[in-house]
Amino acid sequence: MRFLFKRTKAWALLLAVLLQPLAATAQKVSLCTAEEKTFFSCSIHKKAVSLCGSADLSESVGYLRYIFGPPGREPELVYPRARTHPKNAFTTGLYSLGSTSAISNFQFSIGENVYTLYHYQSANAPTNLFGIAVGKAADSMAPDRLTYLKCNRSSVAGNFVWADKLQIPDVEMKKRVHWPAFD
Repeated sequence: MRFLFKRTKAWALLLAVLLQPLAATAQKVSLCTAEEKTFFSCSIHKKAVSLCGSADLSESVGYLRYIFGPPGREPELVYPRARTHPKNAFTTGLYSLGSTSAISNFQFSIGENVYTLYHYQSANAPTNLFGIAVGKAADSMAPDRLTYLKCNRSSVAGNFVWADKLQIPDVEMKKRVHWPAFD
């Protein structure tokens, strides 16, 4: 009996060690500060992207920031630098891909680069897809000239549903980013 207990305990320990990396990749990650509300966050490879803002964010008050970089380290990109209302820094869009799917997004530009945080939703897809598309404004209709970084599906926290209440300017997405087939 004592041998069986030790053997079961050893298997349990081995299983816990082997599954630890899987649990770590599925963990929800946020780059927001303790004082900020995380409106959206996900991991992309060994980095993360978050939409962080004030808890009082509404149509007329508060701020929203896009933060990208490795968790626990200095962010690679924070936009905007000043804590400003999102209607002064972002555009949003909703692009219908037929009767069963659509893409919603947050967009901003730094110089000639356009950054698009997207959410693809489809009644035919098992899960929603989130990610970032980055490219030059002049190349925004050329999908092969954009860089697409997809969120780890199990790491996604939040969505963009709350954004409708903020009066952020809309942009016609078809003119800004050509969307490749999503898998």
